[in-house]
Amino acid sequence: MGIKGLRKAIVRYAPRGRRQVQLGDLKGLRAAVDTSIFVYKLKAAGADPADGIQSHVEMMRCHGIHPFYFLDGPPCKAKSIEIANRRKSRQHVKTQASMYKKECETITKLTASTPQDTLRAILAIEKCRTSALRREAAIPSKTDFTRVQCRLKELGVPVYQSKNDAEKACAWAIRCGMCDVAISEDYDTIPYGAARLITGFPYDMYELDLEKVIETRVAVANSRRRRKLASPSQTRVAVANSRRRRKLASPPSQTRRRLARLQIKSGFGFDHATLVDYCILLGSDLCPSRIVGIGAVAAKRMLGIHESIEGILKNLPRRLSAPADFGFQTARDEFLDHTPQAIVI
Repeated sequence: MGIKGLRKAIVRYAPRGRRQVQLGDLKGLRAAVDTSIFVYKLKAAGADPADGIQSHVEMMRCHGIHPFYFLDGPPCKAKSIEIANRRKSRQHVKTQASMYKKECETITKLTASTPQDTLRAILAIEKCRTSALRREAAIPSKTDFTRVQCRLKELGVPVYQSKNDAEKACAWAIRCGMCDVAISEDYDTIPYGAARLITGFPYDMYELDLEKVIETRVAVANSRRRRKLASPSQTRVAVANSRRRRKLASPPSQTRRRLARLQIKSGFGFDHATLVDYCILLGSDLCPSRIVGIGAVAAKRMLGIHESIEGILKNLPRRLSAPADFGFQTARDEFLDHTPQAIVI
């Protein structure tokens, strides 16, 4: 779910774009909430989704936050492969649960083994079966989503039906001025164009600022410009002065070195369209197949040189190869689609 490794990449390359916040910092803001994420989390925790969503609404209202809830619509075509893989995984869990049940019944009928061995085998199989059933029970049903929708209407909260994914509708709501911030655990919200994203709601919250994530490295650019404009004699004098200062000054501590690096790392240094290509290279639900061997570091370096996925594919090293089903253009079009994405229910 989301973009693989994007959170770690933001922490590494754009630390100013991510900061910890509290509920009080969101007072007076209009929040677009990705409802499906919280329904899944509540179901996995064994709580009732409708009651849990009601608690979320009451908590936000208590802190002066105005929520707008967005429900998932039918998946887009680009996500068809990922949806098929999820269905196979769910079917596999159901098959495992029934298989463990049959094995348990078979062992109880055997009389050749000792009672201790039989009991030990039954307990082991029953443990595996319980785990499979727990995973199966963590998947919300259509009834759960219907109950959540009815509960939200009873509470008088605006509810919107998304055209496709709810995180995409949340990003659209921010772009059109309906909301100020998106609340979701899905990092797909960033390449969809959400200016502000809150993750970890409600207790361990972090805010991601898209503008600070993709801003250019001003400090590095200015220093390079100064080196380029300086004459050779000025350069020699500057180098001599810097060496003299290093001899006189005490060696910088590890903390100072770290702070100096953080001041330079002010962002990824490319625009939103290039950020979308970066997310596709990392791996997304919209493009499950990816170029094996290109991670967060290599993707940033290559995009800094070639500026797009097309440029990377033209200059791809021999040791790497793009898969035949690498549908990056479909994923890119989906991320950059800015048409209306939700209707009021």
